[in-house]
Amino acid sequence: MLVIEVELLTGRYAATQYNDRSRAEWPPHPARFFSALVAALHDNEPVDESEEAALRWLENQTAPELDVDLDVNESVGRRQVHAVFVPVNDVTIVGDPEAELRKVLERLAELEGLEQTDEIKAKVAKVRKMADREAKKLATFLETQQVAPANPSKEDLKRGTALLPERRNHQERTFPVIIPERSSFAFMWPSAEPSKYLEALQRLCDRVTRLGHSSSLVRCLIVDRAIIPTLVPDSNGEHVLRVAGPGQLERLQEAYNRHQAIDPRVLPARSQRYGRPGQDDPQRSRSVFTDEWIVLERIDGKRPLASRGIDLAIALRRALLKGLGIWA
Repeated sequence: MLVIEVELLTGRYAATQYNDRSRAEWPPHPARFFSALVAALHDNEPVDESEEAALRWLENQTAPELDVDLDVNESVGRRQVHAVFVPVNDVTIVGDPEAELRKVLERLAELEGLEQTDEIKAKVAKVRKMADREAKKLATFLETQQVAPANPSKEDLKRGTALLPERRNHQERTFPVIIPERSSFAFMWPSAEPSKYLEALQRLCDRVTRLGHSSSLVRCLIVDRAIIPTLVPDSNGEHVLRVAGPGQLERLQEAYNRHQAIDPRVLPARSQRYGRPGQDDPQRSRSVFTDEWIVLERIDGKRPLASRGIDLAIALRRALLKGLGIWA
């Protein structure tokens, strides 16, 4: 068994959802954590062979179980997203030649996040070819822009002066964040036998300082105890998370060689459905009460007595039935 606990040191998790940049990712995806371990691996060059071997072992394990706070919804835990305007650091005098490539990569990320049926796999292969073509077009274009024109146009001069700090534009950005009630979560591989790789994995965990955005500071620790999972791999589960698989380390390294942390990029991963443990077990006891609470806010007037809660519930029920035409 291998259990890695992650603590959010600031109590917040800042990571953008892969298919919706206006929303924060939650629950944390195992593939993102694996990528953080790979980044820690390359903190040291040349890389430690024992640490690399540990990651190759880990990528071949089954998808982990998670112990994570699931009481996060649109009202609780998700910080309201506001647009902010920040100075543009990548001002260019050649316009935005990467626009088409970004569109294709966003489409690729969207497809890779879906369940990989034969039809989706065919679309993924097609879009990857499009991405390769756009990348080649971009490289060719950039080669032609290495020498400034002898007689720049007014538009060239306008874009050139925009490079100066006082002329730099501000661009809209969003920073979606999750603030869970419980500031730690854990990944567990229940059938794994990591004894040979424990020391190397712990060294990697010690060097992981963030997960997601650079403001999302974390502490990672291998713990010698089992967890009670709140999410487990389930082919019928409602959550679709990205997980690592065989060859993940190599794919990440190849991707980095292409984008160099500068160009647009897509996290290589495979999709795995997750559900709550035992939710499909007919023998599992269930409460007759729902967990869908209706929270009311007192606007003004006297504070109602707690003992009048039943009267309030009855009045609310009657209003709902009347609205549905069931109550005359």
